Amino acid sequence: MLAGIGYARRGVAIAYQVVGAREIDLVYVPDYVSNLVYGWESRHWRRFYERLAQSFRLILFDKRGTGLSDHGAHFAALETRMEDLRAVLDAVGSSSAVVFGAHEGCAMAALYAATYPERTRALVLFHPVAHAPGTEDREVQQELSEVREQWGVQAWCDELLRSGCPTLYANVDDRRWFANWLRVGASPAVAYALNRAFQETDLREVLPAVRVPRLVLYRQAPFDTEDEALDVAAQIPDARAMRVFRRRLLRDLPLTRHRGGDRTVRGRRRGAIHSDERPDDADVHRPGRLHSARERTRRPGVAGAPRRPPRSRPPRAGALPR
Repeated sequence: MLAGIGYARRGVAIAYQVVGAREIDLVYVPDYVSNLVYGWESRHWRRFYERLAQSFRLILFDKRGTGLSDHGAHFAALETRMEDLRAVLDAVGSSSAVVFGAHEGCAMAALYAATYPERTRALVLFHPVAHAPGTEDREVQQELSEVREQWGVQAWCDELLRSGCPTLYANVDDRRWFANWLRVGASPAVAYALNRAFQETDLREVLPAVRVPRLVLYRQAPFDTEDEALDVAAQIPDARAMRVFRRRLLRDLPLTRHRGGDRTVRGRRRGAIHSDERPDDADVHRPGRLHSARERTRRPGVAGAPRRPPRSRPPRAGALPR
Protein backbone atom coordinates (compact mmCIF):
# COMPACT_ATOMS: atom_id res chain seq x y z
CA MET A 1 0.00 0.00 0.00
CA LEU A 2 3.05 2.29 -0.10
CA ALA A 3 1.98 5.47 -1.90
CA GLY A 4 4.07 7.90 -3.89
CA ILE A 5 5.56 11.04 -2.35
CA GLY A 6 4.32 14.50 -3.26
CA TYR A 7 5.39 17.94 -2.07
CA ALA A 8 3.33 20.94 -1.05
CA ARG A 9 5.39 24.05 -1.72
CA ARG A 10 5.05 27.31 0.17
CA GLY A 11 8.62 28.58 0.32
CA VAL A 12 9.61 25.20 1.72
CA ALA A 13 8.64 21.76 0.43
CA ILE A 14 6.43 19.66 2.74
CA ALA A 15 6.38 15.96 1.85
CA TYR A 16 3.07 14.11 1.85
CA GLN A 17 1.41 10.82 0.86
CA VAL A 18 -2.18 9.89 0.11
CA VAL A 19 -3.21 6.32 0.95
CA GLY A 20 -6.55 4.80 -0.02
CA ALA A 21 -9.55 6.33 -1.76
CA ARG A 22 -12.37 6.42 0.79
CA GLU A 23 -14.99 9.15 0.81
CA ILE A 24 -13.86 10.89 4.00
CA ASP A 25 -10.40 12.44 4.31
CA LEU A 26 -8.33 12.03 7.46
CA VAL A 27 -5.01 13.80 7.89
CA TYR A 28 -2.66 12.45 10.54
CA VAL A 29 -0.48 15.07 12.26
CA PRO A 30 2.53 13.11 13.57
CA ASP A 31 3.24 13.12 17.26
CA TYR A 32 6.86 14.13 16.93
CA VAL A 33 9.19 12.94 14.17
CA SER A 34 8.26 10.89 11.12
CA ASN A 35 9.60 9.72 7.78
CA LEU A 36 7.15 8.85 5.02
CA VAL A 37 9.43 6.21 3.52
CA TYR A 38 10.99 4.61 6.59
CA GLY A 39 7.74 4.48 8.54
CA TRP A 40 6.35 1.84 6.17
CA GLU A 41 9.26 -0.44 7.02
CA SER A 42 7.91 -0.81 10.56
CA ARG A 43 5.20 -3.43 10.98
CA HIS A 44 3.73 -1.24 13.72
CA TRP A 45 3.38 1.93 11.67
CA ARG A 46 2.36 0.01 8.55
CA ARG A 47 -0.49 -1.67 10.42
CA PHE A 48 -1.55 1.69 11.86
CA TYR A 49 -1.61 3.38 8.46
CA GLU A 50 -3.42 0.49 6.83
CA ARG A 51 -6.12 0.45 9.50
CA LEU A 52 -6.76 4.14 9.00
CA ALA A 53 -6.83 3.73 5.22
CA GLN A 54 -9.56 1.11 5.52
CA SER A 55 -11.98 3.82 6.70
CA PHE A 56 -10.57 7.05 5.27
CA ARG A 57 -8.58 8.56 2.46
CA LEU A 58 -5.50 8.85 4.61
CA ILE A 59 -3.23 11.88 4.23
CA LEU A 60 0.22 11.59 5.79
CA PHE A 61 2.93 14.24 5.89
CA ASP A 62 6.31 14.96 7.42
CA LYS A 63 6.20 18.18 9.40
CA ARG A 64 8.57 20.98 8.52
CA GLY A 65 12.14 20.00 9.37
CA THR A 66 11.34 16.32 9.86
CA GLY A 67 11.61 13.32 7.56
CA LEU A 68 11.54 14.30 3.87
CA SER A 69 10.37 17.88 4.39
CA ASP A 70 12.44 21.05 4.17
CA HIS A 71 13.47 22.87 7.31
CA GLY A 72 13.62 26.48 6.16
CA ALA A 73 15.96 29.20 7.34
CA HIS A 74 14.97 28.78 10.99
CA PHE A 75 12.62 26.77 13.15
CA ALA A 76 9.16 28.12 12.39
CA ALA A 77 6.48 29.24 14.81
CA LEU A 78 3.45 27.03 15.42
CA GLU A 79 1.25 29.28 13.27
CA THR A 80 3.60 28.87 10.31
CA ARG A 81 3.80 25.11 10.75
CA MET A 82 0.00 24.97 10.96
CA GLU A 83 -0.18 26.66 7.57
CA ASP A 84 2.01 23.84 6.24
CA LEU A 85 -0.87 21.52 7.11
CA ARG A 86 -3.25 23.70 5.11
CA ALA A 87 -0.83 23.65 2.17
CA VAL A 88 -0.76 19.84 2.23
CA LEU A 89 -4.56 19.64 2.25
CA ASP A 90 -4.73 22.14 -0.61
CA ALA A 91 -2.22 20.07 -2.57
CA VAL A 92 -4.31 16.90 -2.28
CA GLY A 93 -7.61 18.66 -2.95
CA SER A 94 -9.07 18.20 0.51
CA SER A 95 -11.61 20.85 1.48
CA SER A 96 -12.93 19.01 4.55
CA ALA A 97 -10.88 16.54 6.59
CA VAL A 98 -10.86 14.82 9.93
CA VAL A 99 -7.74 16.20 11.62
CA PHE A 100 -6.10 13.64 13.91
CA GLY A 101 -3.16 14.83 16.00
CA ALA A 102 -1.08 12.87 18.50
CA HIS A 103 0.99 14.24 21.38
CA GLU A 104 3.13 17.10 20.02
CA GLY A 105 1.06 17.13 16.83
CA CYS A 106 -2.06 18.02 18.82
CA ALA A 107 -1.07 21.68 19.01
CA MET A 108 -0.94 22.01 15.23
CA ALA A 109 -4.16 20.04 14.82
CA ALA A 110 -6.08 22.09 17.40
CA LEU A 111 -4.88 25.40 16.00
CA TYR A 112 -5.89 24.34 12.49
CA ALA A 113 -9.38 23.32 13.65
CA ALA A 114 -9.85 26.62 15.51
CA THR A 115 -8.58 28.66 12.55
CA TYR A 116 -10.32 26.78 9.73
CA PRO A 117 -13.53 25.25 11.14
CA GLU A 118 -15.11 25.27 7.68
CA ARG A 119 -12.37 22.91 6.49
CA THR A 120 -12.33 20.63 9.54
CA ARG A 121 -14.84 17.78 9.56
CA ALA A 122 -13.81 16.71 13.06
CA LEU A 123 -10.86 17.00 15.42
CA VAL A 124 -9.33 13.99 17.18
CA LEU A 125 -6.54 14.51 19.71
CA PHE A 126 -4.52 11.75 21.34
CA HIS A 127 -2.91 12.79 24.64
CA PRO A 128 -2.86 16.53 24.05
CA VAL A 129 -1.36 19.03 26.48
CA ALA A 130 -2.94 22.44 26.98
CA HIS A 131 -0.05 24.13 28.76
CA ALA A 132 3.49 22.79 29.03
CA PRO A 133 5.78 23.76 31.94
CA GLY A 134 8.03 26.06 29.92
CA THR A 135 11.78 26.11 29.49
CA GLU A 136 12.66 27.86 32.74
CA ASP A 137 12.27 24.62 34.66
CA ARG A 138 15.70 23.18 35.46
CA GLU A 139 14.62 19.63 34.78
CA VAL A 140 13.30 20.63 31.36
CA GLN A 141 16.61 22.33 30.60
CA GLN A 142 18.45 19.14 31.55
CA GLU A 143 16.22 17.04 29.27
CA LEU A 144 16.69 19.46 26.38
CA SER A 145 20.44 19.31 26.83
CA GLU A 146 20.26 15.52 26.79
CA VAL A 147 18.31 15.56 23.54
CA ARG A 148 20.85 17.82 21.90
CA GLU A 149 23.82 15.74 23.02
CA GLN A 150 22.45 12.18 22.79
CA TRP A 151 19.92 12.22 19.95
CA GLY A 152 20.47 9.23 17.66
CA VAL A 153 23.09 7.56 19.88
CA GLN A 154 22.20 3.88 20.03
CA ALA A 155 22.52 3.48 23.80
CA TRP A 156 20.34 6.53 24.44
CA CYS A 157 17.72 5.34 21.95
CA ASP A 158 17.77 1.88 23.53
CA GLU A 159 17.13 3.33 26.97
CA LEU A 160 14.29 5.44 25.62
CA LEU A 161 12.68 2.38 24.10
CA ARG A 162 13.32 0.20 27.16
CA SER A 163 11.62 2.63 29.49
CA GLY A 164 8.65 3.27 27.23
CA CYS A 165 8.10 0.11 25.18
CA PRO A 166 9.82 -2.81 26.91
CA THR A 167 8.12 -5.35 24.64
CA LEU A 168 9.86 -3.77 21.65
CA TYR A 169 13.11 -3.32 23.52
CA ALA A 170 13.36 -7.09 23.88
CA ASN A 171 13.73 -7.43 20.11
CA VAL A 172 17.09 -6.36 18.69
CA ASP A 173 15.55 -5.55 15.30
CA ASP A 174 13.02 -3.25 16.93
CA ARG A 175 15.78 -1.49 18.86
CA ARG A 176 17.75 -0.96 15.66
CA TRP A 177 14.68 0.26 13.81
CA PHE A 178 13.72 2.68 16.59
CA ALA A 179 17.15 4.31 16.68
CA ASN A 180 17.10 4.70 12.91
CA TRP A 181 13.54 6.08 13.10
CA LEU A 182 14.83 8.91 15.27
CA ARG A 183 17.84 9.50 13.03
CA VAL A 184 15.89 9.69 9.77
CA GLY A 185 13.06 11.58 11.46
CA ALA A 186 15.05 14.60 12.62
CA SER A 187 18.56 15.88 13.09
CA PRO A 188 19.75 16.60 16.65
CA ALA A 189 19.21 20.33 16.10
CA VAL A 190 15.64 19.84 14.89
CA ALA A 191 14.90 17.37 17.69
CA TYR A 192 16.06 19.97 20.19
CA ALA A 193 13.99 22.72 18.57
CA LEU A 194 10.86 20.54 18.46
CA ASN A 195 11.24 19.61 22.11
CA ARG A 196 11.83 23.21 23.11
CA ALA A 197 8.76 24.35 21.17
CA PHE A 198 6.68 21.63 22.83
CA GLN A 199 7.76 22.83 26.28
CA GLU A 200 6.52 26.30 25.33
CA THR A 201 3.09 25.05 24.24
CA ASP A 202 0.14 27.08 25.48
CA LEU A 203 -3.22 26.28 23.90
CA ARG A 204 -5.41 27.77 26.62
CA GLU A 205 -6.73 30.48 24.31
CA VAL A 206 -7.01 28.16 21.31
CA LEU A 207 -9.01 25.28 22.77
CA PRO A 208 -12.19 27.23 23.67
CA ALA A 209 -12.32 28.44 20.05
CA VAL A 210 -12.67 24.91 18.65
CA ARG A 211 -16.23 24.50 17.39
CA VAL A 212 -16.03 21.39 15.21
CA PRO A 213 -16.89 17.85 16.38
CA ARG A 214 -14.12 16.90 18.79
CA LEU A 215 -12.83 13.79 20.49
CA VAL A 216 -9.95 13.50 22.97
CA LEU A 217 -8.35 10.08 23.32
CA TYR A 218 -6.16 9.10 26.23
CA ARG A 219 -4.92 6.03 28.04
CA GLN A 220 -4.35 5.20 31.68
CA ALA A 221 -0.77 4.03 31.99
CA PRO A 222 2.27 4.73 34.17
CA PHE A 223 3.93 6.89 31.53
CA ASP A 224 0.94 8.85 30.22
CA THR A 225 -0.70 11.72 32.08
CA GLU A 226 -4.42 11.28 31.60
CA ASP A 227 -5.13 14.41 33.63
CA GLU A 228 -3.51 16.55 30.93
CA ALA A 229 -5.69 15.03 28.23
CA LEU A 230 -8.83 15.40 30.34
CA ASP A 231 -7.91 18.99 31.08
CA VAL A 232 -7.81 19.64 27.34
CA ALA A 233 -11.22 17.99 26.90
CA ALA A 234 -12.63 20.20 29.65
CA GLN A 235 -11.39 23.33 27.86
CA ILE A 236 -12.95 22.43 24.48
CA PRO A 237 -16.70 23.10 24.48
CA ASP A 238 -18.77 19.89 24.26
CA ALA A 239 -15.73 17.68 23.66
CA ARG A 240 -15.90 13.99 24.39
CA ALA A 241 -13.01 12.23 26.11
CA MET A 242 -12.44 8.54 25.57
CA ARG A 243 -10.10 6.42 27.63
CA VAL A 244 -8.51 3.54 25.73
CA PHE A 245 -7.46 0.59 27.86
CA ARG A 246 -4.25 -1.12 26.74
CA ARG A 247 -1.57 -2.87 28.74
CA ARG A 248 1.22 -2.17 26.28
CA LEU A 249 2.62 1.29 25.82
CA LEU A 250 1.87 1.28 22.12
CA ARG A 251 -0.53 3.69 20.52
CA ASP A 252 -3.76 2.65 18.88
CA LEU A 253 -6.75 4.48 17.50
CA PRO A 254 -10.04 2.91 18.66
CA LEU A 255 -12.18 4.35 15.89
CA THR A 256 -10.39 2.14 13.34
CA ARG A 257 -10.41 -1.01 15.43
CA HIS A 258 -14.07 -1.59 16.14
CA ARG A 259 -17.16 -2.33 14.15
CA GLY A 260 -18.79 0.91 13.08
CA GLY A 261 -15.64 2.75 14.17
CA ASP A 262 -15.47 5.49 11.53
CA ARG A 263 -18.84 6.75 12.77
CA THR A 264 -16.95 8.12 15.75
CA VAL A 265 -15.69 11.00 13.64
CA ARG A 266 -18.41 11.25 11.01
CA GLY A 267 -20.72 13.13 13.38
CA ARG A 268 -24.48 13.28 12.93
CA ARG A 269 -24.75 16.90 13.93
CA ARG A 270 -22.23 19.67 13.89
CA GLY A 271 -20.64 20.36 17.24
CA ALA A 272 -20.72 16.84 18.64
CA ILE A 273 -18.90 13.60 18.13
CA HIS A 274 -21.30 10.72 17.63
CA SER A 275 -20.65 7.02 18.04
CA ASP A 276 -23.36 4.40 17.66
CA GLU A 277 -21.36 1.86 19.65
CA ARG A 278 -18.90 2.30 22.46
CA PRO A 279 -15.78 0.19 21.97
CA ASP A 280 -15.44 -2.63 24.46
CA ASP A 281 -12.09 -1.35 25.72
CA ALA A 282 -12.96 2.33 25.87
CA ASP A 283 -14.48 4.50 28.56
CA VAL A 284 -16.20 7.70 27.45
CA HIS A 285 -16.27 10.78 29.68
CA ARG A 286 -18.00 14.10 29.25
CA PRO A 287 -16.06 17.33 29.78
CA GLY A 288 -16.13 19.26 33.01
CA ARG A 289 -14.95 16.42 35.27
CA LEU A 290 -11.35 15.33 35.55
CA HIS A 291 -11.09 11.63 36.31
CA SER A 292 -7.87 10.51 38.02
CA ALA A 293 -7.31 7.04 39.39
CA ARG A 294 -4.45 8.16 41.58
CA GLU A 295 -2.28 11.09 42.49
CA ARG A 296 0.66 11.19 40.14
CA THR A 297 3.90 13.10 40.40
CA ARG A 298 3.81 15.63 37.56
CA ARG A 299 7.05 16.12 35.71
CA PRO A 300 7.81 18.04 32.54
CA GLY A 301 8.09 15.87 29.47
CA VAL A 302 9.65 16.22 26.06
CA ALA A 303 7.52 15.80 23.01
CA GLY A 304 6.43 12.50 21.54
CA ALA A 305 7.87 9.51 23.39
CA PRO A 306 6.63 6.99 25.94
CA ARG A 307 7.22 7.99 29.52
CA ARG A 308 9.14 6.56 32.43
CA PRO A 309 8.00 6.33 36.01
CA PRO A 310 8.10 9.71 37.79
CA ARG A 311 11.67 9.68 39.06
CA SER A 312 13.40 9.34 35.72
CA ARG A 313 11.49 10.25 32.62
CA PRO A 314 13.14 10.43 29.18
CA PRO A 315 12.58 12.91 26.39
CA ARG A 316 9.83 12.05 23.98
CA ALA A 317 10.85 10.79 20.60
CA GLY A 318 7.88 9.33 18.77
CA ALA A 319 5.13 7.07 20.04
CA LEU A 320 4.66 3.76 18.30
CA PRO A 321 1.24 2.56 17.20
CA ARG A 322 0.28 -0.98 17.98
